Amino acid sequence: MLKPKDIMDCLPLLASVLGNQYSVTVEIGGSEAYTDGKTIHLPALPLDSEPELITMIKGYCDHESAHIRETDFEILRKAQLTPFQHNLFNILEDWRVEERLSARYPGCRENFRHLIQKLFGAQKAGDTNPAFSILNTILLTVRSWSVDAIIPRRESVAKTMERQYPGLRKALDRILGRMRGSCKDTGDCIRYALELEQAILQWYSEQTDAQQRRKKDGSITKDTLDTAEVSLGALASMLNASASDELPKGFGESLAERIKLDSPKDRRKQLRVAVTGRKRLAELPPGQLSRIERQTAGLGFRLQGFMQAQKWLPVMPGVRGRLSSSLCHRLAVGNPRAFVKNGFRESPDTAVHILLDSSGSMTDSGLMLANAVCYAVGKALQGIPGVNLGITAFPGANRAKRGATVVPVLRHGEKLTARFPEMAYGMTPMAESLWWVMQQMYFLRESRKIILIITDGEPDSIPAAQEAFKQAQKKGFECCGLGIMCPGIAALLPHASRVIETLPQLAPALFGLLEDALRRNA
Repeated sequence: MLKPKDIMDCLPLLASVLGNQYSVTVEIGGSEAYTDGKTIHLPALPLDSEPELITMIKGYCDHESAHIRETDFEILRKAQLTPFQHNLFNILEDWRVEERLSARYPGCRENFRHLIQKLFGAQKAGDTNPAFSILNTILLTVRSWSVDAIIPRRESVAKTMERQYPGLRKALDRILGRMRGSCKDTGDCIRYALELEQAILQWYSEQTDAQQRRKKDGSITKDTLDTAEVSLGALASMLNASASDELPKGFGESLAERIKLDSPKDRRKQLRVAVTGRKRLAELPPGQLSRIERQTAGLGFRLQGFMQAQKWLPVMPGVRGRLSSSLCHRLAVGNPRAFVKNGFRESPDTAVHILLDSSGSMTDSGLMLANAVCYAVGKALQGIPGVNLGITAFPGANRAKRGATVVPVLRHGEKLTARFPEMAYGMTPMAESLWWVMQQMYFLRESRKIILIITDGEPDSIPAAQEAFKQAQKKGFECCGLGIMCPGIAALLPHASRVIETLPQLAPALFGLLEDALRRNA
C-alpha cells in the first residue's frame, strides 16, 4: 500500500494525485510548463528530482489547477485585454484563485507562502526598468496580504516607484484596498485591472501636462527634465507594450520559468510520462483463439488453485479449537497450546497490469505470439476472484507529436475481449509507459499491484527505464518481465524476468513469473 510520503518524492505519482484531486489532467514530457485551460503541461523532468523542484512543481500544479477551476476563460477571451491590462489582471486573478483553492484545500496555503517568498522576496537581477516598479509594487502589495515576509521587499520597491512616479501609490492603494474585499470572480478582476490602468493613465496625463508647462516657463532644470522624461518614456512604453515585449512575470510564469531551467537537455536523463494515444486493435482470428485455448487450457485452473491455496493455512496449535491427542502432554506442564484449528487468511486482492511492447522491432510473428499470451493469461486471471486485470500496449500513434504514447487494450474493471494491436511500429518508450501504468494503478483499491512487461528489445532510454523500475519497486509495485527472443529485459529485471525462444516455452514462463510474483510476501 502506497503511503503519502512515498508519493511526495515521486513526481509522476504526485502529478497524478494532484490531477485527480483537482479534476484536471497533468502531463509530463514536453519542453515548457504551461496550461491550455484543460491540461497542465510540465516539461521533461530530471530522473532524480531535488525536494525544491518537487515543491515548485506542486505549487505550479496547485496554481494552474486553481485557474482551471476558478478562472472564467470565456469572459477573459471576450475582454480582449492588451498585454499591459492582462499583466494587471494576472496579478489580481492569481491572488484570487489561489485564495479560493487554499480555502478548499488548506494544505496548499503553506506551499504558496513558501514559493511566493522565494520568488518575490528578493530583488531580481536586471530589474532596472523604472516603469516596472509600478507593476511590481502592485504585485507585491497583493502578495503581501498573504505573506508578511515580503513586506520589506514591497516597501523597497514602492519607494523606488514613489521616486520615479510621485503620488501614484496612493491612487493604486485605494483601488487595491477596495478590490481586496470585493473581488469575487474573473469579471471583477478584469474591472479592477482596468481601473488600475485608468489611474495610471490619469497620473501619466497629468504629469505630462505639468512637465510641458514647466518646460515652457523654465521652472525645471535640465537634469530634472531628463530624469522625468526617462521615467515617463518608460511608462509610456509599458502602457503600450505589445505581446512580444517583456513585462514582469507573475507567480505562474515565474514558476514555469524555474521548472523549465531544471529540465535536462539529455533525453536519456529525462523523466517523461506517456499519454494516451491511438492504435488499431483487431479481433484475434477464431482459429487462433481455439489454438490458444487448447494450448493453455490448464492455465486458469492452475492459477485459481494456487490462489485458493494461499487462503488456507496449515493446522496450527493454539489455546482454542479442538483438543489434539498428540498435544495433550503439554497440559501436564502448564502449556495451554494443546488445541488445533484450521487457519483461514484472505489473500490480498491483486491488480495485475500487462504492459505489451508493440514497437517496430516486434515482428508480425512476435506480436501475434505476444497477443496470444496476453489473451491467455488475461482470460485465466480474470476468472479468479480478487484479481483485477489491465492490459496496455506501447507505443500508440504519434501523429500530433505528443511524445510517448500508450494504448489501453483493457482498462481495469472492464471485461476482457480478444482485441489486440494489429500492427507493430514505433519506438520503445518503456519508461514513459511504465510511469503511465503506475499512475493508473495508484488509484486502484487492490493492496497488491503487479506489472508484467512483455518486450522483445531494449527501451529507448535504459537509464530512464532503470529509474522507473527502481521507483516502481520502491513504491511497492512488483515488476516482472518476459523477453521474447531477446535478453534485454534481464538487464533491467535480473531477478524477476525470463527469456523465451520458442512457443512451447511461453505459457510456462509466464505462469512461472506470475506465480513467483503472487507468492512474494504472501
